[in-house]
Amino acid sequence: MMLSSPRLRFKWLVGCCGNSDTGFISIVVIVQHYFKLKPLRDSRSVILLDEGYANWLWTHGYIMEDVAYGIALAVTDERATGRLYNITEPQTRTMLDFIHAIGEQLNWKGMIIQVPYGHLPDELGIPLHTEQNIIVESIRIREELGYREAFSFEEVQEIFRWNDLVR
Repeated sequence: MMLSSPRLRFKWLVGCCGNSDTGFISIVVIVQHYFKLKPLRDSRSVILLDEGYANWLWTHGYIMEDVAYGIALAVTDERATGRLYNITEPQTRTMLDFIHAIGEQLNWKGMIIQVPYGHLPDELGIPLHTEQNIIVESIRIREELGYREAFSFEEVQEIFRWNDLVR
């Protein structure tokens, strides 16, 4: 799906990119498979996690309202003309920390076992290269445009718990 305007183009993908020459911004849509939410929701007693993925730092923007707010700031503020902004959480967590935090909100009592790289079957692994972290800072949009999340990470955790109750 592609939405366009003279200053902004949204492209749904797994990944991230921005182009300072064109000013186009791509929005990253993450599939819940990558966050291991289904095993948490299914109350599995054990989740096997590739150790590279478990320790991988991957910066996120969790709530579409937060991301939309950041985009609205960038599109409507003249100071943003010709500038690139990252709309992300203020602190990047490892995937293991993220999964533990969401599991805690879901009252998940299982354990995560880290498996050495290459030892998980394909269907249990994550088809991502985690050799290099993806750490993105949002300092510029925070300082220049006053961006702040509408939801804290703790509130995001609560949203995951609430979504689990209504499914």
